[in-house]
Amino acid sequence: PLCQAPALFGHASDDLLVDISHANRIFNEYGGEGVPKDICIFPGDHNSVRCGDWTNRSCEFLEACFRAADMQAQHRGLARRFL
Repeated sequence: PLCQAPALFGHASDDLLVDISHANRIFNEYGGEGVPKDICIFPGDHNSVRCGDWTNRSCEFLEACFRAADMQAQHRGLARRFL
C-alpha cells in the first residue's frame, strides 16, 4: 500500500554524502495520487545550517496540511448533521 501521510522532502544542493537523485526518487515514488508532498532543494551541503527558505517552505507546507485536515473535519461534521 502507498503511504497517505503528507511528506516534505528537503535536500542540500551541494550535499556530497547523499546524492540529490535519492531525494528526487523518494519524492517521485512517495504516496499515491493526491497525497500532499513537496520537495525543497536549498543551498548548502550535508551539514550546513538550513536556510530561511527551508524554514518558510516547511511552515507553509505544515500550515496547508493542517488547514486541509481542518476543512475535512469540518466537512465530516456537517455531513453528520444532515444524515
